[in-house]
Amino acid sequence: MGRTQKLVDETLEMVANMGPDAEVKKECKGVYRTLASLLRRFGHTLLPAEYAERLKANQVAPKRAAGMLRELITAHEEFDAIYPLLADQESKELVDRLIRFRTAWGFLGSERTTRLFPAPLTLERYEEAIKACSGKSSQLGIPAKYVALLWELGHYSLKGVCEVEPGDTVMDIGAFRGDSALFFSEKCGSAGKVYAFEALPKHVAEIQAHANKADCPIEVVPFAAWDEPGRLNITSSGGESTVNMNGEGDGVDAETIDNIVRDREIATVDFIKMDIEGAEIRALKGAERTIVEHKPKLAISVYHLADDLYTIPNLLKAFNPDYTFYLRQYHPRHDETVLYAVP
Repeated sequence: MGRTQKLVDETLEMVANMGPDAEVKKECKGVYRTLASLLRRFGHTLLPAEYAERLKANQVAPKRAAGMLRELITAHEEFDAIYPLLADQESKELVDRLIRFRTAWGFLGSERTTRLFPAPLTLERYEEAIKACSGKSSQLGIPAKYVALLWELGHYSLKGVCEVEPGDTVMDIGAFRGDSALFFSEKCGSAGKVYAFEALPKHVAEIQAHANKADCPIEVVPFAAWDEPGRLNITSSGGESTVNMNGEGDGVDAETIDNIVRDREIATVDFIKMDIEGAEIRALKGAERTIVEHKPKLAISVYHLADDLYTIPNLLKAFNPDYTFYLRQYHPRHDETVLYAVP
């Protein structure tokens, strides 16, 4: 049995023993374990009836949680193959935690699962960081939680390993309201430059306003990063803008990173940050030439889709076999997981 299968099985057994029937299971421990073991051989898991009813009613398990668990079960060998790619023990332990969280999430809900499998970043530290950034938030006109992630918690920056340095040329893919572009501009200074990719007009105007007061040049690129030029539909909700393949939402222009680098005659690309709500694989495929030729440092979000944890590092390794990978998380639950690639 591989590492992923073992973690999933252990977590499901733990979940099963947390239900209201726990006392009965304690009395009938041997029988329960025998039944559970037998069912696992046929691809089934023994769980309390309460959880089955809640799953059936979709009260606890949103579609995303169910999809995450399904991916762990059907692609366990692919998840096992992540571990040898990671450069440090902290990254490997984070994969363990994410597998356990994704296994239990649909049955227990987010809060209870977080208590069972706490993240490296505690809720207390996260809330402290937000409070500490209230002044800078007011100054920049950006919500404190986004300011905290970048300036306090180091989102997209693995200190001393993979971060923006003075003079760097940065591709900020998914610039949203301009918070990350401003952060990177402080890092690269007047000798560097930030290209901020953002497709939605309302955000483009906001980024441009921030660019006027940035420490280094910020050039807005009003396109969605994709694997081919064309038109896409994007739906927005809160801080998320997602490509909608059903034709719903706002129509925006899409372009490849490779074409932007070529057409704008960008001489060097030192760092690429990408956080685009599940479109990362498509955008990375449109950046193959740039990644192969320029070998930039990368900070890529790998938590939107169930298979991002293994498809994204595999793709990057195919582009450049010399990349070294690290994984970090910047949220007390399960979001904001970033893969760092260092050439």
